[in-house]
Amino acid sequence: MKKFWSAVTSGILLLSLLTGCAASGADAEDERIVKPVAVMTLREESRPVALQYTGRIEAKEMIKYSFKTSGRIGKVFVEEGQSVKKGDPLALLEQEELNFALQGAKAQMDAAKAQYDKAFNGARVEEIEMAKLNADKAQEQYEFVKDYYEKAKALYDSGGISEQALKEAKLQQDQAKASLEQVQKVYKVTQSGARIEELEALYQQYEVAKANFNASEKLLEDALILADCDGYVVGIPGKAGEIAGAGYPVVVIGSAAYKGRIGLTQEDISKVDVGSEVTVFINEQQIKGRITTIGKIPDEKTQTYPVDIALDHWEELSVGTIIKVSIPVGEENGIWVPVQYILNDGEDYVFIVEEGRAKRKNVQMTKIQEDKVLLEGLQEGEILITEGIKGIKDGYAVAMDIDFNDGVQ
Repeated sequence: MKKFWSAVTSGILLLSLLTGCAASGADAEDERIVKPVAVMTLREESRPVALQYTGRIEAKEMIKYSFKTSGRIGKVFVEEGQSVKKGDPLALLEQEELNFALQGAKAQMDAAKAQYDKAFNGARVEEIEMAKLNADKAQEQYEFVKDYYEKAKALYDSGGISEQALKEAKLQQDQAKASLEQVQKVYKVTQSGARIEELEALYQQYEVAKANFNASEKLLEDALILADCDGYVVGIPGKAGEIAGAGYPVVVIGSAAYKGRIGLTQEDISKVDVGSEVTVFINEQQIKGRITTIGKIPDEKTQTYPVDIALDHWEELSVGTIIKVSIPVGEENGIWVPVQYILNDGEDYVFIVEEGRAKRKNVQMTKIQEDKVLLEGLQEGEILITEGIKGIKDGYAVAMDIDFNDGVQ
């Protein structure tokens, strides 16, 4: 039994000696390896630093078109996405009631003018009869508008029209009543003859009637919405047959002029100013731009601040095009290294040469400008390995500036 354990012990000792000899041989072989490398001496330099953001092209203006009076939309002439030119028709209100109101306003204006002229020149029998006829017409007009208001009130109570439409109907009734009273007074004055103060009152009434006519004429004119710039249709909130309230958007147009928009973080917003020149990259093309506005309130979703950019001399644009924007914010001094010389195994690091051997140094990237990175962890004068990095380990002997080609840059 003692001989058996002696043999086992001798075998283990021999195996250990052989293993140790093999390891020592491998280390010795590694010591003899000299890796050819190319190097560069690190120097501090100042390079321009720019913020890099991605954004998109947007219409410079969004114009919401609406009618100035409530009414039913008769027709919408455009569709979403359609291009429009300045002066193109966009939408039209039904005009029957507007035409009727215009005719009534004109009749009232003509009657007021005629009555003033008659009072000024003296009334004849024919004129008195005409004044009575005008009074009768005004009475009929008032009865019609009064009936219209009562119907509008019933529609409002049932939810059929807006409060604004009801108010407009009430206003028409009040105007018709005032006109009726005016014409009736003129009729009485015509019958009895007019004094100076009565003539002045008649003239003022004529001026009021004229103003009402002009307002009705303008409402009829505004029943047709025309585009006041070139652009494209973004949206159509109003549909034909629907009741549109005064001031309610019916068609939304994006202008043909464009702008770039990006969102800056709270950290970067203080680094830029309105008027700052920027470089914009669009579809691999480079153009100049200028910051025109910087928002004060962040976007609810992205929590970034909207920044608008005016674009110089670029016509082949479309809304939604992705852009990249470079904003210069000064210069940064330090050790700038081409990005391809930086390695990563969970940490960023480079190899330098110290006493003829490769030495690993962990670094931290702080700024990126084009193909170079500002690094912390290096010092001026250190020798950076730039080529021959493949297969290098910390502590390997290296030979600098030897001609070779291992396929690694």
